[in-house]
Parts: sequence; C-alpha cells; structure tokens
Amino acid sequence: METNLQRAAIAGYERMAAWADLLDDINVYPVADADTGRNLKISLAPIIGIANSRTQIGRRLLHAATGNSGNIAAAFFAEFLGAESASQLPHKVGAASRRARDAIAVPKPGTMLTVFDHLGQALGNATATDPVPVEIVDTLVAAVQATPDLLPELARAGVVDSGALGMFLFFEGFFKTLYEEKPAFVSLPATFGAQLQLEAIPAAAQSDEICINTLVKTDQESDALSLKLQAVGNSIVTVKEGDHLKIHMHTKDLDRVRRKLKSWGDLVAWDTEEIQASALAASPARTSGTKVHIVTDAAGSITRETAERLGITLLDSYIISGEQAGPESAVVPETLYSDMRAGRRISTAQASLFERHQSYESLTSRFDRVLYLCVGSAYTGICQAAARWAEQAQSDSLTVFDSGAASGRLGLAAMAVAAFANRGHPLDRVIAYARAAFAECRELVFLDQLKYLAAGGRISKASGFFGDLFSVKPVITPLAGGVQKIGTVRKNAQQVPLALDYFSDRMEAGAKVRILLQYTDNRDRVASRIQPALQSAFPRAAITLTPLSLTSGVHMGPGTWGIAVLPEITP
Repeated sequence: METNLQRAAIAGYERMAAWADLLDDINVYPVADADTGRNLKISLAPIIGIANSRTQIGRRLLHAATGNSGNIAAAFFAEFLGAESASQLPHKVGAASRRARDAIAVPKPGTMLTVFDHLGQALGNATATDPVPVEIVDTLVAAVQATPDLLPELARAGVVDSGALGMFLFFEGFFKTLYEEKPAFVSLPATFGAQLQLEAIPAAAQSDEICINTLVKTDQESDALSLKLQAVGNSIVTVKEGDHLKIHMHTKDLDRVRRKLKSWGDLVAWDTEEIQASALAASPARTSGTKVHIVTDAAGSITRETAERLGITLLDSYIISGEQAGPESAVVPETLYSDMRAGRRISTAQASLFERHQSYESLTSRFDRVLYLCVGSAYTGICQAAARWAEQAQSDSLTVFDSGAASGRLGLAAMAVAAFANRGHPLDRVIAYARAAFAECRELVFLDQLKYLAAGGRISKASGFFGDLFSVKPVITPLAGGVQKIGTVRKNAQQVPLALDYFSDRMEAGAKVRILLQYTDNRDRVASRIQPALQSAFPRAAITLTPLSLTSGVHMGPGTWGIAVLPEITP
C-alpha cells in the first residue's frame, strides 16, 4: 500500500474515533446498547499501525473486531485496505462490500452496507482520472441521510444509523486526506441537523440473550457455518481470514453454541456478555439540569462504566506493543501486564493532533459548555495544545483546565467535579470547585519496580531515584511539577503502614473522605489486604476499588498499586 493511502486510512480512523461518543448516543439499531462508536473504535484500531503491519492487517482486524458493527466493518476493511494504489480503490470497494454483505446472515439496508454500496457507485461513476472528493462526500451524505427511510427503528427514533455515520466519517477523512492538501471537513450538526438528536429514546430492556464474540481455527467455509448458526442464534456475523473464523452472534443457549463451535475446530477466543439496551435518557450528559460537561484524559483512573454513569467524556491515549497500536480502551489489562512481565516492550503515545482537534470539535458541537480537566502539563503537552485549539477556533464552549495531576489524583478529583457539575452549577462555580478539589487531592503510588518508570523517561538520573533502581520499592506521588519520590520500602508488607502514616498526618481518622484504591495485576492483594486496612483506619471513608489507568500502568509497571484521597469539599 502506498504511503499516501496509509496516511489517508489513519486519518479516516482518527476522524471516526473522535466522534465515537456521538455514534454511541444515536445507536438504536439493531439494539439500543450505545456501543456502536466504541466497537468501531476498538475493531478498527489496527489501522493505526498499518504502516508496520499491512501484510497482517486482515488478521489483526479479525482479532480486534467486536460487536455487530465492528465485525462487519472488519470484514470490509480487511479487503479494502489491501489496495496497493488509488487506482485499485474502485475494485477493492466492490470486493470489500461483497465480503461485508456475505459476512451477515441477514443483511439489512439502511446500515453501513448502504454506505458501502453508495461508495462503490460513486467511485464507479467518477469521470475524472481520480475521484473528486466532493462528489464522494455528497453521495455518502445522501446515503446516510436516507437510512431512516430504510429502517423503521431509525425512523421512530428520528436519527440516522450510527454505523453508517461512522463509515461516512471514515471515508470523508480518508478521501479528503488522499486528494486534498488541506482537508476541510463537513460540519456534522449543519449537515445532519435533527437527525443527530433522538426524538424517541428506546426504553432500556434486559434481554435473555447473550452476545458472543469468538474466534475459531477451522478449515470449514464461513457460509456453511453461518447457516448452521442460524438454528441457535441471531445477529450473526462471520468473517474468515485464512484458517481463522471470527463469529459474532446473539443466543439464549451458550452451551449448545460452544459445543457446536468446538466440533468445527479449535476455540481460540471466547468472549460473552449480557445484552442490555442502555437507558440513554438517564445519562447526566443528557439531563437539562447539567450546564457543564466534564471531559478528562483516560490517563486518570476512571473506568468507562464510571464515566458513563457520571456523564464524563474520556479522551484516550494509545498503547503501543510491538507493531500494534490502539486506544487504551481497547487494551486488555491482563494481556498488557503479562507482556510487560515477560519483557515485551510496551509504550504510550498521545492521540495525534488531528484526532484531538476532531474530539474538541465533536464535544463543542454537542455541549454548550465543556470543561476539559487535562492531565498535568508537567507530564504531556496536551493541555497547551488544547488551549491553542480553543483560541484558534475562537470557541467559547471549551474551557481548558490544567489539573496538574495524573493517574488516580486526576481521576478522583475529576469524578468529584463531574458530580458537582451534574447538580446544575454554572461554569464559574464548577471551575472554582475544580481548583479546590485538585488542591486538596493527594496520591501515593507504590511501585514494585522502578525500571518501567525509568525506561519511559519519566525520571532523570539527577532526580535521586536511580540509586534505588533495583534494591527497593519506591513510593511516589504525582504532583503539578512532576513525579516526586516520597520514600522507599524493601518489602510489600511495609507499604500499607507507610500509607497509613502519610495520610494520618494529613487528615483525621474520622474524616469523611473519598478514596480511590487502584490496582494493576494485583487486584486480589489490593482488595483482600489493603482495602480492609484502609477502611479500618478511616471508617468514614468511601473507598472505590478500580484499575489503575493503563497509561499509568505502562509507565509504572505490573505490581503497582495506588491510593488517592480527597477530603470533603465545601462548595
């Protein structure tokens, strides 16, 4: 694949990924489970590393694919991204469209399949030597706008299909980057207007079916197996790449499906989850009383579930492992820490400036007031870059706040700020509360080994850390000026007493505080030994047990755990 095609593919992915939350907001078909954007973001993440892994892109898409939309898109792009030059694109789109359609047991118009079809027509009808981006974009806009006419579920909700919109975002980013020196993208609110606003919100409903994402190594053809699966489930998508078959389906009989799959070959992966439609109207981000929408970096230790409950938007960084790169929300923690312990080189990278700008545009188009609680400027340049975007865009909607924090301190304070904002307070009061929260919040992080922090360049030889590189377990705190060493211990058993001494000097035992207790690959130890000791020492503390952010985990390493403490803030 030519370099310009690789660059265009990455830009297409980044444009789509930046608007993933909007795609989730309008996701009503086939189930209103608010995950189409997230599934596309996870499933197509291998595109980020396409320059290093083009010959394996199909296999990597197959392994990453999740959900109905993600598996269909993976089927398409495994073929589409095999184009060696722009002249091959019309042929590749046709072949990729057929592959995506063949992957679905019961194809439906009004979905991303319709966008694929219209893209093929636009490329086939191009009269110029090269396709004209404006013609392609106009064709795809019309295709997305028409999706409610093809699916009754979309018509009732008053929105376009979220998977189709996701593919529009990808292809607009792809073709404009490919053919324009300075791409200018359409405004989604101006282009699709009310079709991005739910008129009738589907009620939350618990299904008795289970969603399966599984990978089978088999020499059988996917078409024959897809027909057999229809007897035991629905929403079936099957994608074959070499001797590996990826299957997505919904079923009421897990055991029967598992037995059937095992009879066909080796079961390489088996993931299941209950199907539950999301109560979209219940999100704080949707309530009219919330005046300020809170955004923060996923480098703070906030889970996706907690962010959804509080109406927080999380902005991903990327985890890089070998030739693969993907958003941290797509990384399995158990695999990450296992690879680190095995000595595999893992690092992190910020989202590109283009993707971050797209994210800011998405946020400010959907919310009147956005407060971005950035990871501290001592750790990255994200805060300064966001402020420059707001100034250049002349945006009154985005306020950038340098938290001076990272990991648990960032997460705990951001959660408190979001809860305060959700009570309907105006921007000035939310900012004042944020200043107080970050000033009062404290964190200790207990490292098992210093080598990961040293390898990531987060400390210098002059910092006083290096004498402890192998002999002790350092204790650090992330502050506005950077990482500061608090002390060292030689045994795990000495960590909790040090934490209790540190925080006992700074608050009363009966104080009402919030504690964020974070773990890496040591959840059992943290939950069974450390949490009870903290609860006993501070009986009025509200303790939340949560994973350490993966960005922090990469830099601090397996075996790390942390404790962030926030006293009660008087508004």
